[in-house]
Amino acid sequence: MVGGRQGAFLQFCRLVMLVRWHLKCVLAAVSLISAAAQFTPYTHEQQVIIAKETEASNQAVGVSVAATLIGAVSFIMCLYYFLNWHDEDIQKFSWELLSSTISIFCAVLMFQAFNDLVEAYIIDAFHLSIYEEAALDLGHFLFWYVSLQVSLCKLSGAVGGVDAIKHLPFLEQEQDKDRREVNLKCWSVLLAHLTGFASINAWGTVQHLPYFSSSPGRSFLSVPIALVGQVCLQRITDFFRERISLDGDGFKDLYERMWDEEAEEAENDVMGLTISFCLTNALRYTISGCFPNQEGKEEPGGNGCYEDSLYTHTFEQKAQLQLLGLLFCFLIFMLRVCLPEWLFLEEEEEEDSDEDVGMEEPTQSAILEQQEESKWEFWKRLFEGCFTSISMSFSWCAFFGVQMVLAGFKTFQGEANAELSQVVLAISLSLSVFAFMVLLDKVADAGGQPDASNFARKGAEGVRDIMTAFSLLVGFAWEQCFDQSVDSLAAVAKPPLNQHSAKLFLSVFCASLLVPAWKAYILPFIVAKGWRYGSCHHPDHIGHVIRQMIEHPDVVPGSKKQRAKIDRIMTGLQGVHYLSMGADGKLHDDVLVGAGGQPGGEEIGDFYIELPEVDVTALKRENRQLRQALDKANKELQLKSKALDVITALR
Repeated sequence: MVGGRQGAFLQFCRLVMLVRWHLKCVLAAVSLISAAAQFTPYTHEQQVIIAKETEASNQAVGVSVAATLIGAVSFIMCLYYFLNWHDEDIQKFSWELLSSTISIFCAVLMFQAFNDLVEAYIIDAFHLSIYEEAALDLGHFLFWYVSLQVSLCKLSGAVGGVDAIKHLPFLEQEQDKDRREVNLKCWSVLLAHLTGFASINAWGTVQHLPYFSSSPGRSFLSVPIALVGQVCLQRITDFFRERISLDGDGFKDLYERMWDEEAEEAENDVMGLTISFCLTNALRYTISGCFPNQEGKEEPGGNGCYEDSLYTHTFEQKAQLQLLGLLFCFLIFMLRVCLPEWLFLEEEEEEDSDEDVGMEEPTQSAILEQQEESKWEFWKRLFEGCFTSISMSFSWCAFFGVQMVLAGFKTFQGEANAELSQVVLAISLSLSVFAFMVLLDKVADAGGQPDASNFARKGAEGVRDIMTAFSLLVGFAWEQCFDQSVDSLAAVAKPPLNQHSAKLFLSVFCASLLVPAWKAYILPFIVAKGWRYGSCHHPDHIGHVIRQMIEHPDVVPGSKKQRAKIDRIMTGLQGVHYLSMGADGKLHDDVLVGAGGQPGGEEIGDFYIELPEVDVTALKRENRQLRQALDKANKELQLKSKALDVITALR
């Protein structure tokens, strides 16, 4: 028994010793791992350098955030100044600049997000060759091109839209037209820019095929090829639009013409973006020897490009690109001055037309007039597309030229300062454009006087075309800025998101935030040309705004459109009570203004009298006359009502 206990004790001692030995091994392993974790192959001096680089990178991020905040606030406040400028032309330019910037920004973000998915999950995943990539990009472009055509056809009401509202009153027809016009303008501009950047990507890939990218001279050959491709697509879509619009009556109604005009304008924008970008890339390749990619970036791996190519351009290269921009600017002016006016597709003023939305069957003269106008349509569109390309070429050259200048400063060099560079570029270009806008508008106003010569009048139009090109420059600058911001945020995405899904999420978030506000508040103002009428934030301003709507120089006096505006104004005032002073010295609000007319059978429009100027005394006298007529009608109504009661009682 004792021997058994001693054996068990010895076994227990051996077990304790074994556990102790294992614990020592584990502690030794932990010590080795800890020492290995603390071991670094860098010397003390190298660690100091790494720490300084990390600190510099963090400082660059902070500076970029600060510059973005200050720049965004400054840009917004400058925008408020110019949106409410005392000159009507400056207001018009500012509203259109804001609209085009939002549209370009949203369109590019959405396209870049979708294209990033295509590149990641199709091109890179299946290791497509450059020729297969070009075919895929062309297919991607055609998808958006067809989507543009189908969407505009549906939104315009070209198919059955007029037939559905023919039975409605005139005012309701006008409201339907206004609603469709805003929807059509929103999606035509947005899809046109989205399709345009898809076209840039597709034809840019074609331009990077080995044959075209082998030399600067051959890169120019892709420009006429892209031009022919765009013209062929325009002819195909125009053929289908004509067949659909002229089917049945051989005449284009108002909605069909809206579809045709918006589609043509969108196609011209697509052509202009494509030709101008490919031409600018070829010019940059010729000047610097570095062939930019489809996004216009000079990245390592491109033909003639190396690390930090953007930061090593010479003064001569920067000056040459800026001079090319000035050459395009001068060409815009000379084309407008020297060529006949019928080549330019001018914006139609709907106020000058008395046509109803749901008009009756067209007359033979109206059909012949449309056929006569369509004879030179092809040449007009071709010239307009080339003219738009020249305007956008100026914008691209000016943008990349200023980018080259900023990249020469050490403050903006390096990947860590890319965001700061884009923010400063966008702000500097925006402020410069606003300053030039005021100067150019004064020049255009001087040349647009009624007693000016024909040359001066054409010159004024040329200056306004240059102002339009400047607005595109601002849009391109802010698009590049926010695109860089989205790329920077997507690059640090954490699971469950990856870089591609994060970019898609950020793009959808920005678009879903901006597009509804743009469509609801900015586009209706632009379509209605609200800068003509001034602001209304005080009761004293109401009369001035209403009068501007009725008596603006673009509104034909006595026309049906002017009459319709008066009726719609009074309809908008339905439910408003006129306060009248009674004999007891108190205010009474028992007189309700309706939309149909006044007592006695006279309509509200009959009481409108055009006053020679804003005269308070005349307005009070007019108001007193209206009140007297209304009181007289009320008394007559009361007498007739009493007489009817007496007759009824006698019976």
